[in-house]
Amino acid sequence: MLTSSRYASLPATVNDDRNAIVDFIQEMHDVNPPRPKRQRVIPPRFLNHDFELNDPDLVDFLPAPLTSLPGSDVPQDNVPIIPEPSQVRVVDTAPNTFDVFRRFTRFPAGLSGNSYAEQHDPETQSDMTSMSGTPPQPDRANVYAPFPNRNSFLLSNWFWNNGLQKSKENFQQLLQIIGSPDFSPEDISGTNWDQLDKQLGINDWDREEWQEEDAGWQESSVTISVPFHRNTDHPGPKDYVVPGFYHRSLMGIISEKLTVKKEDAAHFHLEPYELLWHPSHLDDPIPLYGEMYSSSAFLRAHQELQQSPAEPGCVLPRVVVALMFWSDATHLTQFGSAKVTPLYLYFGNESKYRRCMPSKKLAEHAAFFQQLPDVFKDFAKTHTGGKKINAELMAHCNRELVHEQWKILLDAEFLHAYEHGIVLKWVGDGEKRRFYPRIMTYSADYPEKVVMSTIRQMGGCPCPRCRIPKADIHLLGSPVDRAARITLERTDNNIYRKKIEKARGMIYGKKNMAIDSAAVERELKPESLVPTVNAFSDRLQKFGLHWPAIFAVDLLHEIELGVWKNLLIHLLRILESVDDNMLHELDRRFRLVPTFGRDTIRRFSRNASELKKMAARDYEDLLQCIIPVFDGLLPDENLNTSVINLLFQMAHWHGLAKLRLHSSFTMDLLDLKTTVLGDALRNFKQEVCPKFATRELRREAAARERREASKAAKAPSNPKPKKKAVEGPQAITDTQADTTGGQVGSQIIGQAGVGASVETGPAMPVVATPRVARKAKTFSLSTYKMHAIGDYFSTIQTFGTTDSYSTETGELEHRVPKANYKRTSKKAFLPQLARIDRRQARLYRIDQATTDVAPIEVQTSETSMDLSIHYHIGISQHLKQDIRVFLQENTGDPAIEYFSVDLQSHLLARLKALLGIEPGIPASVDLQSPQAERVYYKGDALYRHNILRINYTSYDIRRLQDVLNPRTDHRDVMLLRRYRVSTKHQYRYARVLGIYHVNAIYNGPTRRDVNVNRLDFVWVRWFELIDGHDVPAEQTWSNHLACLSQLQFLPISDRHAFGFLDPKEILRACHIVPRFRSGPRHTDEVGLSGLARDGKDSNIYCVNRFVDRDLLMRFHWGLGIGHTSSRTTLNKLDHAQAYGFQPTETRPIHEPLPAVDEELPNPDSRVEGDSYSGEEDAGGDSGKDDGGGSGEEDDSLASDSESATMEDSSEEGDGHEPGLGSRWWSKDEDFEDMYRDDDSEDILDID
Repeated sequence: MLTSSRYASLPATVNDDRNAIVDFIQEMHDVNPPRPKRQRVIPPRFLNHDFELNDPDLVDFLPAPLTSLPGSDVPQDNVPIIPEPSQVRVVDTAPNTFDVFRRFTRFPAGLSGNSYAEQHDPETQSDMTSMSGTPPQPDRANVYAPFPNRNSFLLSNWFWNNGLQKSKENFQQLLQIIGSPDFSPEDISGTNWDQLDKQLGINDWDREEWQEEDAGWQESSVTISVPFHRNTDHPGPKDYVVPGFYHRSLMGIISEKLTVKKEDAAHFHLEPYELLWHPSHLDDPIPLYGEMYSSSAFLRAHQELQQSPAEPGCVLPRVVVALMFWSDATHLTQFGSAKVTPLYLYFGNESKYRRCMPSKKLAEHAAFFQQLPDVFKDFAKTHTGGKKINAELMAHCNRELVHEQWKILLDAEFLHAYEHGIVLKWVGDGEKRRFYPRIMTYSADYPEKVVMSTIRQMGGCPCPRCRIPKADIHLLGSPVDRAARITLERTDNNIYRKKIEKARGMIYGKKNMAIDSAAVERELKPESLVPTVNAFSDRLQKFGLHWPAIFAVDLLHEIELGVWKNLLIHLLRILESVDDNMLHELDRRFRLVPTFGRDTIRRFSRNASELKKMAARDYEDLLQCIIPVFDGLLPDENLNTSVINLLFQMAHWHGLAKLRLHSSFTMDLLDLKTTVLGDALRNFKQEVCPKFATRELRREAAARERREASKAAKAPSNPKPKKKAVEGPQAITDTQADTTGGQVGSQIIGQAGVGASVETGPAMPVVATPRVARKAKTFSLSTYKMHAIGDYFSTIQTFGTTDSYSTETGELEHRVPKANYKRTSKKAFLPQLARIDRRQARLYRIDQATTDVAPIEVQTSETSMDLSIHYHIGISQHLKQDIRVFLQENTGDPAIEYFSVDLQSHLLARLKALLGIEPGIPASVDLQSPQAERVYYKGDALYRHNILRINYTSYDIRRLQDVLNPRTDHRDVMLLRRYRVSTKHQYRYARVLGIYHVNAIYNGPTRRDVNVNRLDFVWVRWFELIDGHDVPAEQTWSNHLACLSQLQFLPISDRHAFGFLDPKEILRACHIVPRFRSGPRHTDEVGLSGLARDGKDSNIYCVNRFVDRDLLMRFHWGLGIGHTSSRTTLNKLDHAQAYGFQPTETRPIHEPLPAVDEELPNPDSRVEGDSYSGEEDAGGDSGKDDGGGSGEEDDSLASDSESATMEDSSEEGDGHEPGLGSRWWSKDEDFEDMYRDDDSEDILDID
């Protein structure tokens, strides 16, 4: 029986039935409702209402929406208004706190129908929550029709839209539904659930209730023409019909989006704009690249539409609807052959931060592509006389099938709207407009790009965007390569179409030539074309669509699972060729890498070298952390330096390519680093790889053996004898390798050892077991994925940043059909998936449209989620520590030798500043003198806390949060150096040993203040930069210093080894990784201080600047848009050198926080997170969020981790400046919410 007070107040007439239902559910789940969380309130005497979060010079700029659209009736300062309404004119909004503003191009009203004063501005819908990594829990609403009552809807919505596998949170939601005072068992006892599910799942083929209300699913049959060549029994083209193509009308989806989905209308951009940045140190504004609706592709489409002739007699505003497609085949089960190829449609008019959140349900499932069924082979054999169908014919028919399905999607209604628009009454304001669909991007992995772009997979010209020969791919980044990408761009012109037409005439005409005949090959092979009419060319080329350009780059498959994975595998081959033990050492080091963020860097629990069950986000983690791990593993120092430089350039390029907000300066950097990376890869190929006789890894050889065995099983019974694949010294068995110590094939001279820093341990005995011969393997630069690196610069310039069209978004959406498949009968599941999709969409739409039910309460700390404050420490005092007992218990520990004096000095300065006695400059404290001023601690007590949350503004103007816990890996922080020295590093670094607060009372020789003031502080252990690394952050990118900044702890005995910080001085968390080659400081792991836990100290540490995007941009001093403190007094940037500026002698101590009423460039942004993340974090990390933050629990992409989930940062200074023990002011941080608050009893330690 429930005893909670919320159930005790239920009406007596229904208590028995309701309690019986609740009791039954609890017995089935064996779960009791959680005890209400005790609310602790700090006594008023401990509160100081006059205390400011920051000093006046420590301003923390909060993200806020961009300034409103300029209207004719609302004049704004600095907004040029040109009185001539008949001319095209440019209107700028006022800049926000970060000097970011929007530029609109206004066209004559008579030409476009646009009015000057546009009332709809999605930027005004942004708030602190939407621009942070911690979006609120979604409201749960109710609905009626087609349900008989509200309670039946709530139960159905709970079942269909809260996931297949229910969690305890879902269980609590169910308890709230049935425990509501409005719940009555009679409401659901007579409900016909099957009938309701049937009504909600009705599609167009059912011809019933919902047909006029939304875009239901249709079933079509697809007919392809199969060409049989003249040597078959029945030559000539034969029609073959493939039934069961389930799809939705594209115009139906667009109409539903614009006329029905009111909840999305507030965030739908009707008009694009240029996003510009004009800081005070620049003469002219520079462009920013981020969202699709501020991209050059969108602006160009908008301009072309507005300048084209209007429809006769129509004066309605004309709006571009940006369509972004994703498609990818996915297995629906872990075991089995069930597979589906969904087509997802997103709208580029909406923010990418909302699109990457599955909980927003912005993905429209447009189609399930069919593939040729198995019975197609039976059909073909009847025309070939029983002969086997060759691979070329099967590939051709599959391409034909895909493009015939696309021609069904690009129907006459869509083509008419593409040319003439469609008049709809927009749900946002009820006004009519004429909407024109425009296809912007198509995101897919390489095999699907090949099919959609109608070229040959890995042919002589493997790129879908250009015709660069495969033999020239290795010239990546060179002037020749850059020029060729322009001159050899693929175009849909008459020459291209005539080639396809001629080849098809040979195949389908009277000659009936084979698809791979010599005549057809001569026509198509030079440009890697195929004899298939491209659907986009056939339908949309006449309207000016340059369809080869819509196939956007794919960071997930091309880089993380492509170039980087191949490079990593070859590095593992090199290590194995030197010594098998090197792989063990690599695995050991990865396991020692500390975690970071909520899920930015996870624990490397498995052996990294085995590469087992790794997703894209795991490969991204390896890339972000590999530099200190790999350093020192190669015995030759010159080769080691070359490899580390390659890894540094690879990680740098990857970080720049994955930025969520680019400026023209970071774009120049990306362009430059593309050349540098190409040079590094060629140097690795030419100078490093020949030094090693590398061969397949064991996993590669085993995979090849399985493929060969499978192929042999399908081969004829009397196959022709094959030539031996490998002969002579190239074929080395595992047995041979193992019995020779794993060093077979190494060609390096002088392999006496890899240095004392590598701890390999004793060699394990190996049992000689004959295995398959492992072939010699070399590193290849001639792959499409390597070639794609050169297209990122132009793609970002055209469509915005890569997270907008990354396949991570589509990979994350795959969760939906996979989960829905479990609800089907597993037979003929496509129509069932279609019905479930409509059922969930309709329930969600009704849920969002209904507002008469309060949202489900979630136990959260309002203060911890308030991102407008710089930091948050719990108010509880249950971890009390007597300071005298603390000092006595730790007598002899070097960490507390100056604890009392330094704490008094630190708190005294802050308390005096708080009371207005004098500026808060720490002074020496004489604890022995009775006349000396001092701070008294009420009750002689320190109050310890487990969690410190730091909020900061990231480079892309989003509010993020880091969580610090000194008992876990999440304990390293960075700060801005208070007194800037132009030749020194801008940041200081420290390790948090404890988080405390005291209730302080001031006592001075002339004044005694009896009021109690709570003062929060952090006890830290200081790092210092080693010699040669104390240079400005922007100089650490130069070629001779291209390495991670290196640190070491101050000696325990040093007077300044420990100190205290005001939490507001902390900029954000940072990722500090041991430099493993330097070895441990204490080989026996027995340190000098138990409080400092120095037993496992490393001699040298590295600051991992590549761990997330914000931290990367903090080392690009002055280029982070949201990092205002790094650019307020900088000199002008030299645009000719992407990064040629020097800071002046002084600058503000802190990055300012934007005011709440100011505006942010990413209006509808979510986290991060994501947790793409990512993170990311989506698609294997893909969805991972940067830095830690990311949206709702299911929205991390994952990938920072991108991710995702979902964001980034960093800062610091020098360690031995006299008299400044703990004064290194700073601010900012990353998101994490995995730890418990101090207001709860349990301590959650996260590694």
